[in-house]
Amino acid sequence: MKAHISYALRCSLCAIVLVLMSGFESTAQETAPLDSLTRAFYSDANAPGLVVGTLNGVDQQVRAYGVASYEDSTQVHEDTQFEIGSITKVFVGLLLAQQVESNAVELRDPVDAYLPDSVDVPTANDASIELIHLATHSAGLPRLPDNLAPANRFNPYGDYTEDKLYAYLSEARLASPPGTSYVYSNLGTGLLGTALAQHADTTLAAALHQHILGPLQLDRTVLPAPTDSVPSNLAVGYDMFGAPTPYWYFDALAGAGALRSTPADMLRFLRAQLDPEATPLADALRATHNVQYQQAGGPTLGIGWHIQTLADGTPFYWHNGGTGGFRSFAGFSLEHNTALLILVNKAVPLQSFNAFAFECARLLARTRADS
Repeated sequence: MKAHISYALRCSLCAIVLVLMSGFESTAQETAPLDSLTRAFYSDANAPGLVVGTLNGVDQQVRAYGVASYEDSTQVHEDTQFEIGSITKVFVGLLLAQQVESNAVELRDPVDAYLPDSVDVPTANDASIELIHLATHSAGLPRLPDNLAPANRFNPYGDYTEDKLYAYLSEARLASPPGTSYVYSNLGTGLLGTALAQHADTTLAAALHQHILGPLQLDRTVLPAPTDSVPSNLAVGYDMFGAPTPYWYFDALAGAGALRSTPADMLRFLRAQLDPEATPLADALRATHNVQYQQAGGPTLGIGWHIQTLADGTPFYWHNGGTGGFRSFAGFSLEHNTALLILVNKAVPLQSFNAFAFECARLLARTRADS
């Protein structure tokens, strides 16, 4: 453990920064505040590796610090693969929007229409759970099902099968009528992914590849199976104490957090958010940006994206993620034409990670406004 800590400190003093430029060259004055903030977070977090990617108009930068693994000292870079956790929900939301645009489903379709007839989906006040409720965490479902009892606590979703999911639904009671209250739910988005896959008579991995990852040319973004070989570019994840952790695998709740991706792919995905017309999924991408749920004093959501208001009153679309050994953040501003990606291969405290992410977003928006 001490060796891990001392090595990370040395890495913080000699961090490798990769800057990939296109279009105009950013000035030192524009990048210095973000550089300083990033280096400080990397040092304070005592993280093995950290990647911060930004889009600012036509300018793209990737700041890469540290290592993908303490064991072989491989440096993180734009093609290093990370578990992105709950950012998977944004991809499932885009899959839903794409299926709507192709007339395969409707946002207001009840989810039970896409599940086996034997499954009893709970209702409340005669209101059914609709697909859009699952995408906006407003279905009345809890964060996790109460029959989630993993055999391996280091792989908490790996043995949660469709049979267990359907058994839970048949006995569940909703905390509130669908569409009336926000409760962040891995269960809900996991159910959405399963329902979309069932409707297409395929797996979620195959549906995402066919309709989202393939069309957007996200060749290194994958939904892995436990039987897959571990790719050489996959970073090792570390827990909050610096010990290596097993990778997470998913079954019925894969839509909640199963994807792995690289900085290069994620920045391509964020570029698609800023410029949908340059992609074959323009209508679906734009649809995910439309407000679908608002709660007084609470969150605002599109399809998959949370929407936060920046200090200048403009919306910022974002999602974060976390697994046993990784943290992730992706966000963008349509008004400022900026986007932010953060990937780290350590389970750093979420509060400090989120604070860092939103401070980066604020600096990036201010830089764009001042340019």
